[in-house]
Amino acid sequence: MLSTSKPGALKSDFPGIKVICAIALLAIFLTAAEIWFSNHFGLLSNPPINDGVSLYMQESKRILLQLKNGNGTAAPTSVIYELIYSRYPLWMALLLLSQAIFGVGEWQSYTIRFWPTFLLLLLMFWVLRRRGGTILGWAAVLVTALLPILSVSLRAILFHSLSNHLPNGMLFGSSTDERFYIADQRPNVFCYVLLLWALVPVIEKGRHLTRATWLWAGAFLVLAILAKATYTPMILMMVGLTYLYLLLINRKKIRSTVLTSFWVLFPFVLMSPWLFLGGLSNTISYIYVSIFVEGPKWSNLNRTFASEFSHYWILFSVHMGIEGWLFLGGGLLSFGIAWFKLRRVDDRLLVYLGLASIYFLFVATSAVKDQFSGTLYYLLLWIFSWLALVPVFLWVSQRYKMMPLIVAGSYFIAIVVGVSYMYSSYWLPEYQEAGIQNRASVAQVGADLQQMLTPEDCYMVSDDTNYGSMRYYMLSKQGLIPYAKFFDGIISIPSDTAINDYIKKMAQCKVVLAFDEPVSILQSYLYIHPFHAPVYQAVQNWVRQPNNPYRPIKAYPLIYDRYSGGVRDRRTLTLRLYRRT
Repeated sequence: MLSTSKPGALKSDFPGIKVICAIALLAIFLTAAEIWFSNHFGLLSNPPINDGVSLYMQESKRILLQLKNGNGTAAPTSVIYELIYSRYPLWMALLLLSQAIFGVGEWQSYTIRFWPTFLLLLLMFWVLRRRGGTILGWAAVLVTALLPILSVSLRAILFHSLSNHLPNGMLFGSSTDERFYIADQRPNVFCYVLLLWALVPVIEKGRHLTRATWLWAGAFLVLAILAKATYTPMILMMVGLTYLYLLLINRKKIRSTVLTSFWVLFPFVLMSPWLFLGGLSNTISYIYVSIFVEGPKWSNLNRTFASEFSHYWILFSVHMGIEGWLFLGGGLLSFGIAWFKLRRVDDRLLVYLGLASIYFLFVATSAVKDQFSGTLYYLLLWIFSWLALVPVFLWVSQRYKMMPLIVAGSYFIAIVVGVSYMYSSYWLPEYQEAGIQNRASVAQVGADLQQMLTPEDCYMVSDDTNYGSMRYYMLSKQGLIPYAKFFDGIISIPSDTAINDYIKKMAQCKVVLAFDEPVSILQSYLYIHPFHAPVYQAVQNWVRQPNNPYRPIKAYPLIYDRYSGGVRDRRTLTLRLYRRT
């Protein structure tokens, strides 16, 4: 119970090429399935949402268009600068690679999800095989593969079918379905998995650390930072806690441990261009503004102790599913029984549980809340649960060697086949109508604005939902885009004077986009931040005044759904384009 590592595991325990290829093929299958299902009813069946577009998809599309149709030899230099100055250079480089291979487009960009899927499955195989053998390693791979955090669309279909809760026609209005939304283009999960690749090997080999292990950890720390540099404070905190653990268990040979650990720094040489040519300063500025300037905007309104500490636990089921709770409960029970009977347990389990607990406190006490920041402690708890249950799995395997793999394989096949059947039998074309209509409308807005405006012109928007989608479709063949004037960075409800000053200041724009419906109605169907609502209502009232120079020239229908008491309320909202005469 105290250690289930194989005797020879410390020599060469990395999976062989056949295993790596098999897991890669599984990750390709899962990525392709996600793209196919998402293209029918998920993220890809709707206009690209703002979060995943304005930061990632739009930027990669713009860079590729400039590289292809830009100013000759200046384009490659521009691409290199974009990556060096970015807060997520590795993720952007992989996104560019995906679209360079498959073409510029929306589903093509989603192929990037192969990387976090592949790396997480490979990590689970490595750590479970070391503790429990190859069969248990593959069982962990098959179960992890279908976690909602990876197989988002598959699990969303399953949830809606079993709960008899029909999906929204337009998924990303006020009734945002988080079961689809967690698959957007953010590098969060990728960053967390890279960090786990840096931490888990040194924890597992904590008493037998070598220069190669430290180099490995350093390389993945660099990759984690370059995947999402704004997480650097969190990454350094987790690394520091792990380092303290390693010093504690190696206190009898602390000098050699400290000297050997310096090898972790060598891979950081690869970060020098990013560190010294603007990437670090850009990241620090962004962190400062996000926390100390715009923090209230991204915080829960009317915060309480209960709301803050339950925020990420409520999202646990969304990201990890019911099996997340089952494994966590089983892991804690196994851990507790072992501690009670033996009066001691594997200290590595304590480390995973401790890191998860400390990180939970870190995000729970932070005023800024989102959908994704709890993911790291979810994954740490997932690893803890599997490792705590290893003795149980090994006991079962003594009598039925293949049982863990048979159960995991049956579970995998049942979910995949069951979801395919449910989709083919129960999902009606009407579920896709809104997405098809809205994609066409938003793409038309982008095409019209591209014709009306030059890159030096500006336009005003009056909602938070469609801004990024329009910009994605507005990019010219040279990767250029008009400038949007939108009310951003507000940390409290603005005064009437501030709103009037904003409208006067922005009145030089050639185009204003505003819904016909009042903001009070819009808030029931699409997302508008409470701080922005009075501004957008004022823009609506102002642009319709007969004495201003704007005239309506075109309208675009957008379909939104909301559910109340299990009943769908579908409404077509009208986005109108006003042009300065």
